[in-house]
Amino acid sequence: MIVHNVVKLLLSATVTGLFVLHAGGWWSFSFLQQLEDIAYDARLNLTLPGTVDPRIVIVDIDERSLRAEGQWPWPRGRLATLVEQLFERYQVAVLGFDAVFAEPDSTDLVFRALIRGPLGQDAQRRTELERLRRELDPDRRFAAALSGRPVVLGYFFNTRTSPDAEIQFGRLPNPIASIRDLETNDTVLVEAVGYGANLPLLQDNARSGGFFNSPLVDQDGVFRRVPLLIRYRDYLYPQIALAVVRALMDDPPVELVMAAGYGADAHGRRLEALRFGGFTVPVDDLGAVLVPYRGRQGSFPYVSAAEVLAGTADPRLLEGAIVLVGTTAAGLLDLRATPVQNVYPGVEVNANLIAGILDHNFRSRPAYSAGLEIVQLGIVGLLGALIGWLTPVWALLLTMAVAGALLGVNGYLWLAHALVAPLATPLALLLVLYMLHTSYSFFIESRRERWITRLFGQYVPHEIVAEMSRRGERYSLEGESRRMTVLFSDIAGFTTLSERFEPRQLTQLMQCYLTPLTRIIHEHRGTIDKYIGDAIMAFWGAPLADPEHARHAVAAALAMARGLRALDDDFSRTGAGRRCGPAPASTAG
Repeated sequence: MIVHNVVKLLLSATVTGLFVLHAGGWWSFSFLQQLEDIAYDARLNLTLPGTVDPRIVIVDIDERSLRAEGQWPWPRGRLATLVEQLFERYQVAVLGFDAVFAEPDSTDLVFRALIRGPLGQDAQRRTELERLRRELDPDRRFAAALSGRPVVLGYFFNTRTSPDAEIQFGRLPNPIASIRDLETNDTVLVEAVGYGANLPLLQDNARSGGFFNSPLVDQDGVFRRVPLLIRYRDYLYPQIALAVVRALMDDPPVELVMAAGYGADAHGRRLEALRFGGFTVPVDDLGAVLVPYRGRQGSFPYVSAAEVLAGTADPRLLEGAIVLVGTTAAGLLDLRATPVQNVYPGVEVNANLIAGILDHNFRSRPAYSAGLEIVQLGIVGLLGALIGWLTPVWALLLTMAVAGALLGVNGYLWLAHALVAPLATPLALLLVLYMLHTSYSFFIESRRERWITRLFGQYVPHEIVAEMSRRGERYSLEGESRRMTVLFSDIAGFTTLSERFEPRQLTQLMQCYLTPLTRIIHEHRGTIDKYIGDAIMAFWGAPLADPEHARHAVAAALAMARGLRALDDDFSRTGAGRRCGPAPASTAG
């Protein structure tokens, strides 16, 4: 038994150690991270609000708009009309473009080609073409529509993992902070090496800008978190949702909240939150947040861009709203995989972020998540080790109780404190330990118990067989010398008595006599050696050593005598010969 216990402890410690190495980041197991992602998605989907937020409206460049207005990108004059319609006719509060305008309008390209061609060789015609180019310049008209209005333009950053990552074109908006504001240069943030931004003319006339792409995609390709800041060279630039909310509030300054403690850098500081205009947004060590999805696609009102251009959109939807211009058309490739839906518009991801900022509704993984996970694994490992000492029923009950406690604590942190605590890893460890100990008990210990039962079970009480199995000692049928106590019992005058009964009645008599006496011997830890007709031979002190074998044998003999008196009463009530015949006399020695 000691060997089995040591093996179980070693197995439990080894498995728990592997899980702890994963939790601490020293040895990663991708399947455990996948399980954690699945557990996060399940909690998120179980607690989705499932309502429509009317504060944020998506003006959708959908298939209907493409059929009505032509393929994207549209002429800048048409986009200028869109902006004017939204602010003048529909009185929106702020407008964000989930798109980048990095190249001049196609009309301008035509004029440039004419100026460089044969017509441009004539000075008078060249001057006329230049005049027409200025008067009909759609980029200038679009810039004029942007000027003086709370419009945020989108752009994208390239990281080192991107193809042609260091390409830079267009003009970046003003940054919201400098890396010096972080009080340390060691803070880990997503760092860009290139960008694709808007034409300088457009960006200079817009209120601000924000990047709309997210390099933080989990290994399963799902967008669960988005950085609100990206570092480019020595400056920090905002995500488009952050930029839109700031534009709504006349661009208040952003304070970078630093904290000390767990997860801090070499200087003892780390980025903990962004604070601006009365809002505090908690971020992780990468400056990112978990997207607070409200539900599947359609959690915000959609209005077709064609309806806005035609002036037929419902003004009640747009008046005073935060508007994002984006696309759900499949050909424009702005669809993403999210925890709530496999195909989800990227513009609605940004709408969820804006709603989360406005509602102070962000769940976060605490900086001490790794430490919390290690503590959970240690507790589960200790409790899981107990499974090996319990019966199957109690082992199952303990496993269910520990799993319930993990789910309860995790649910409390999720609902009451908006914390995303580790869940899948400790549950997986608990399940592995349960299966490991159950399998070990079935294949190793049960096999031993079945072997002992085959050897001794016919004569040895079940309780003693189980005890022999638990002790883990070696047993065999080989003889050995040992001090023991032997009991002999038979019926006085059985030969004469048996002549009075038919064989069937005699069989009933022996059953009524031998069955209760055998049970008494087993209850007193005795082993039946043999039945000799009406005689019973039993012994104490083997196969298990019993220092009190004599006392147990005497106690059994006394109990057998009491049992015979009970049989006398039974025979008196039933009548001699009706069931077992007259009461037998017994002698024991």
